[in-house]
Amino acid sequence: MKPPRTIFCLLVWSSLMAVVSPAVAGEPACEGRREVREGESLWSIARECGISVAALRRANDLEEDASIRPGQRLRIPPPRGGSSSADATTTGGDRSTAATGRRPARAGIRVEVRPGQTLSDLAREHGISVRSIQRANGIEDPDQVEAGRTLLIPDDDVGSAGRGTRAASNPITIYRIKTGEEETVRLYDARGRLRASAHRTVNHLLRDVPTGRTLRIAPELLQLLQRVADRWPGRRILVQSGVRPLVERPGREPGNHMRGRAIDFSIEGVSNRELRDFCRTLPNAGVGYYPNSTFVHLDARDRPTFWVDLSGPGEPAEYVDDPEGWIAEHESGARQRTPPDAGPEAEAAPEAAPAGPEEEPAAPLPARRPPPETEAPPPAGVDVAAPSD
Repeated sequence: MKPPRTIFCLLVWSSLMAVVSPAVAGEPACEGRREVREGESLWSIARECGISVAALRRANDLEEDASIRPGQRLRIPPPRGGSSSADATTTGGDRSTAATGRRPARAGIRVEVRPGQTLSDLAREHGISVRSIQRANGIEDPDQVEAGRTLLIPDDDVGSAGRGTRAASNPITIYRIKTGEEETVRLYDARGRLRASAHRTVNHLLRDVPTGRTLRIAPELLQLLQRVADRWPGRRILVQSGVRPLVERPGREPGNHMRGRAIDFSIEGVSNRELRDFCRTLPNAGVGYYPNSTFVHLDARDRPTFWVDLSGPGEPAEYVDDPEGWIAEHESGARQRTPPDAGPEAEAAPEAAPAGPEEEPAAPLPARRPPPETEAPPPAGVDVAAPSD
């Protein structure tokens, strides 16, 4: 018989191994199913696991206002670009998460077939074709899918299989500069219908951050953003400002930012000039160009409108009387001042060197208009207040 001290040590050792065995076995915290811990939210779990909140909701059939509780077990879809968290950090070379600081492209989500659910039901729910699900999962007979089976819902092959099928909209990746939040959504399903879950995600991302004011973003603005995403597929939309606080202005309607119909943004790796020119081709769009700032304004309205504002960050508005003439005069080979704190979307041309005593600067910036005795009103629908973030 073993001494009591030996038995005691064995019991302690066994208890410790039971506690640490999942980590020793290398079981990822964000793979398969995961238990909700005290104080966690869908957003914190999604951030920890490198997935979107929308994907987490879809994988668990959760509504927008659904709450989670400690001890609840959630299905965790695979992160973008692989089936495990280890793959996400050890593959992809220069495109890895560690090297770029961004998540790789997601292949799709995994869902469990519910009793009585068919492939047609899944296809309608996720806005893709039955044949896409068949091909992604090696299914020959779409009527022979048993309940409880886990299927991959492809995210990069939406609606592409089968004659007569229509692809869902291109994904849009929205990055909110103020908070660091980032989500990738498909706004429209294969039938061109606006997806409610994607709409709610955009509503959250474009909220007024300081106050938390959230509005239903106008579908007309979402259509414009989809056109922008189609022009530069795969590039992030960097949001400077969306919804703003409602401010009562006697004799004037609330501005488009206050009504969820406007966005100040840039496109990663695209100059604001190029973005401005494309936005001006969109139907019923208000476009504001701010050559001394870091964003382009876009809003949805009844008729196209364009303006140029020479003010910099935190400065009073300086609207140009003749925007078309200003562009013709100052952008025909002229150098522009690089906007302060500009990101990759800023103009790359350097500032002109100071002129010598017998030469003139190649293209000086236009003199700002002196303030009029009576302040001229801004273009209709333009919010005078500076961006909230």
